[in-house]
Amino acid sequence: MGKYDKNQFAVIGLGQFGTALALKLSELGKDVLVIDKNEHKVNEISSKVTHAIVADAEDENVMRSVGISNFDVVCVCIATDMEANILITLMSKEMGVPYVVSKASSERHKHVLEKIGADMVVFPEDNMGKKLASQLINPFITDVTDVSETYKIVELQSPKSWVGLPLSKLDLRTKFGMSVIVIKRKGVAINPDAETIISEDDYIVIGGDNHAIEKLAKKLV
Repeated sequence: MGKYDKNQFAVIGLGQFGTALALKLSELGKDVLVIDKNEHKVNEISSKVTHAIVADAEDENVMRSVGISNFDVVCVCIATDMEANILITLMSKEMGVPYVVSKASSERHKHVLEKIGADMVVFPEDNMGKKLASQLINPFITDVTDVSETYKIVELQSPKSWVGLPLSKLDLRTKFGMSVIVIKRKGVAINPDAETIISEDDYIVIGGDNHAIEKLAKKLV
């Protein structure tokens, strides 16, 4: 998934990791379907995502009824029930989902998921450690999301050197090979254009490959 052009996401399993992932994707303007057997968890998030369904994703009929094959990315965020995790991952691939991300609980679990076709396997605790490291190294970085092994989305609090400048002046695409996805201003997400001027309290969501992100982070230190 070398290019972040995916818009339809399904998140299966609303534990802490799945809930945070679904909310972040929705915040970034993506269409998000969530599925969980726990009605309370589904109700808590239903107003913040595109669709929320109380159902058992292990049921093939459920997966077909929601049109799972129409989604660009399916994120299987169940790890405690390894059998369910593996079954849902396998069904998603067999039904034609182009990119399936699965949460693993161990190296052995990861190996099995890779064998059955998972496109990306994550260990949330490991990812959280990497995210914290990035934030500690660069104070401007407020959030990091690994989209793939080579591509990240970062959220930056607007650096002082950027305030008052239009995006065209910053020219991030030419200088760093990255794109501004959205700007969060006073709690509202706006789709910026080249003439959007950076404000002091803006949070800027940027996508780029690992090299581009590292290059930018070093520049801002």
